[in-house]
Order: sequence, then C-alpha cells, then structure tokens
Amino acid sequence: YVSNILIISLRRIMPIDKKQEASAENKKRMILEVSRDLFAKYGFSKTTLDDIANAIGMKKTSLYYYYNNKEAILFDVIQNERKTYLSGLTAAIKSKSKICDKVLEYERAKIKYLRAAINPYDMTVSLYLEIKNKIQTVLEEIIKDEETIVKQIIDEGIKNNDIKKCDSNGLAKSIVTISEAIRYRELYNTSTPKVNQIDFSKVEKDIEFILKLLFEGLKK
Repeated sequence: YVSNILIISLRRIMPIDKKQEASAENKKRMILEVSRDLFAKYGFSKTTLDDIANAIGMKKTSLYYYYNNKEAILFDVIQNERKTYLSGLTAAIKSKSKICDKVLEYERAKIKYLRAAINPYDMTVSLYLEIKNKIQTVLEEIIKDEETIVKQIIDEGIKNNDIKKCDSNGLAKSIVTISEAIRYRELYNTSTPKVNQIDFSKVEKDIEFILKLLFEGLKK
C-alpha cells in the first residue's frame, strides 16, 4: 500500500511526457528500419552497433538506451516482419471461399511477401541463410502460426463438406512442411549468387501442383 502511494506521488511530481514517448518510439522504429537494411546488405555478423548508430546519426552509447546488443535488435526486426507477414496471409485467404483456393492463395501470399522482402536488397544467398540461422527460434514460431492458419482453413473446409474428414492438424503441418521444403530446396540448390535473382515462379508452380493433387484426393 505504501509503495503504491509512493508511485502515485512520483507520477504527480514527474508526469509522463507524451511527446517524449512518441519521440522514443519513432527513434526505435528508425533503429529497426536501418538495422533491417544493414543486416540485409552486409549480413548480421559483419554489421556492428557502430554501423547502426552511425547510419542513424546517433552515438553508440545512445543506442544502448534502446537495445543492449545486436541480437535484441534482430529479434525486434523479425517480430515486426512477423506481424506484417501474418497479417498479409490472413488478408489474402479472406478473398477466397473454397478450401483449395484459400490454401493456394495462402501460398501465393507467402511467395509475394518473400519477393517484396528481398527484391530491394542485393543480398547473397549465403547472407540470407546466415540471417535465417540466427533467427531459427522465431522462424519455428512463425511456422506454428502458419500451421494454425492452414488448420483453420481445413477445419472450415471439413465443416462445409468441401473435403473428407481428416486429421486437420497433421494435414496442416504437412502442407507447411512441403511449402518450406520446396522453397528452401531452391535456396540451397540455386546457382545464382543473389537471392533476388532466384526464379520463385517455379517454386510457386511446384507447390500449387502438389496442393491441387492433394485436395483433389480429399474431395467428397
């Protein structure tokens, strides 16, 4: 009780400056945007906190006010991307009504996001894979998010009698796994040095071919 009174008293003496809060958020947003570009251009290991601070025009000591290390910055960069990515997937599938069309649109949205994310950068495949390895934990969470989205589509399809009853959880995991496997097959086997030179239209066709076969077999 005493501590609560003390906190309330301190708030009255030192009111929160809303403009200062907004300025801090803007600065943090700028740090993440600049860091995203630097990581994409030079890779995570070669980008330093000094590089990030200099690109923003602030001192490294000031950067520590927002982030203690590069890993924390990368984590927030990826979390921001995660929100944008999942929001795009959710919006894409709403435009379709049939289950197969929804899953195909989900896959097209994934490829569309990937193209948009990599096209502005002259990023090598090795740099892309380096960053991917650094954020493996977050990627696993994103995969779970995707599995949830696909499972909801399948459950809706079963409810509407579009497809036979099946293990929607297992099927969702299989679809996401197939999608990931085909995309990363292209990344690991490509002969082009830059990610934005990869022909993802072939990836899209391969995934669509498998999905159409799959849902044809599940039709009632």
